[in-house]
Amino acid sequence: MEALDSTVLEPTDLISVPFKFQIKDGRLLSGVLIAIDDCSNLLVTDVEEEIIVLEPSADGSKKTKETHVRRLGLMSIPRDTITKVLIKDSEFSKTIRYRLSKQ
Repeated sequence: MEALDSTVLEPTDLISVPFKFQIKDGRLLSGVLIAIDDCSNLLVTDVEEEIIVLEPSADGSKKTKETHVRRLGLMSIPRDTITKVLIKDSEFSKTIRYRLSKQ
């Protein structure tokens, strides 16, 4: 693969790419980016929300992690609520290759 240092991705290069977004309240949202507004808020489709909840055991001796998932569909994620953006290496590489092919 060519040097990534010489490649600068534009925000439009990231449209149609699946991401995971960690937001301030602890939820993890995953979906496909479809638009970015002029304030850098993200419009994401096919959103699934994951919440990890610590539940006490029946006897109260320890807590177990439970993941709750629900489907939200289309969602606008305000820029100032995002704490982390995750992308699979394979998706990132594919985006870089596409960008390099356009140069």
